[in-house]
Amino acid sequence: MANLAQISPESLRVKAAWANQVCLLAKNNLVRVNKIATGRLYNSITYVINIQTGAIEFYYEDYGENVETGRRKLGKMPPLAAIESWAKTKGLSQARNKKGQFASNRSRAWAIATAIRRDGIPAYPFFQMAIDQAIQQLYPELENATMKDLENMWNTV
Repeated sequence: MANLAQISPESLRVKAAWANQVCLLAKNNLVRVNKIATGRLYNSITYVINIQTGAIEFYYEDYGENVETGRRKLGKMPPLAAIESWAKTKGLSQARNKKGQFASNRSRAWAIATAIRRDGIPAYPFFQMAIDQAIQQLYPELENATMKDLENMWNTV
């Protein structure tokens, strides 16, 4: 089997620019709708390009999938520790029970988690929207660079 050449520096530059644009747009999408509590998801958005194949892999925090695709109704309850941390970061006021007493943070987290289980969370496809936007902006450059790489690979076989 023939040894395939690496992608060209020009193609690598274009793919890096495109991937960087996707990451910036995804972050902007999160900011635009105030989906930032701790900043962990925002700060985790990154990419890696395989210089042999030109494949781009994007990475972000695991819970980003819940933001991207939402949570269905009557699914699993989210972890209480995550809800407690989120509520504290967002500065949610202390809840009161039926007697007017302050409820514990754990009780507040339980109430939120059961509401999420019951009602679900609507999807906000921040990352897919970023990919769609970036494709519209840089598609011609990306297509030209990929075609040149394919021609170079074809000529080396």
